[in-house]
Amino acid sequence: MARSINKVILVGYLGIDPGLRYTPAGTPVCKLRLATSERFTDAEGNLLERTEWHNLVVWNRLAEVANQYLRKGSKIYVEGKLRTRSYEKDGQAHYVTEVYVSDLVMLDRPVSTGDGSGSAAAEQVEVKPARATTKAASGKAQTATAEKTRQVRRKLKEQFDAAPEEPEEYGFLEPDDDLPF
Repeated sequence: MARSINKVILVGYLGIDPGLRYTPAGTPVCKLRLATSERFTDAEGNLLERTEWHNLVVWNRLAEVANQYLRKGSKIYVEGKLRTRSYEKDGQAHYVTEVYVSDLVMLDRPVSTGDGSGSAAAEQVEVKPARATTKAASGKAQTATAEKTRQVRRKLKEQFDAAPEEPEEYGFLEPDDDLPF
């Protein structure tokens, strides 16, 4: 096969609050840390759990949405591709492997500050489906709720598709903090 594939699919929980920054060109970029866990039984029959940490990089409008609605502990689904970059610190070369996110789905209720500042005093956004007492009303309510969900998904997809895939220049290669990503 002459083709190769670089695709990552992860479902996990955020380990830190999103960190939104802007490149010198003004492009928003958000860094996230995602924990994925697997449970397994060892040779002696003990149930063990292993957690892997993943460095995620989200660009453009999707970065702003992630910063506004995600918090430490948020459960998310992401698709993207692996990228390895290098930087030099104290005369020593360091290499970092990151997942460049192309699609992100929030799997729990979103949290928003309303002002986009990403402060910890965020309030929960309530999403309440319509409730009905009769079977006929219940079917209509379910249809209305499903249609509203489709409209919101279409609108979000249009916003994400309108943003460019990723900028030509990132504007940052050396991190200005002590985090390992």
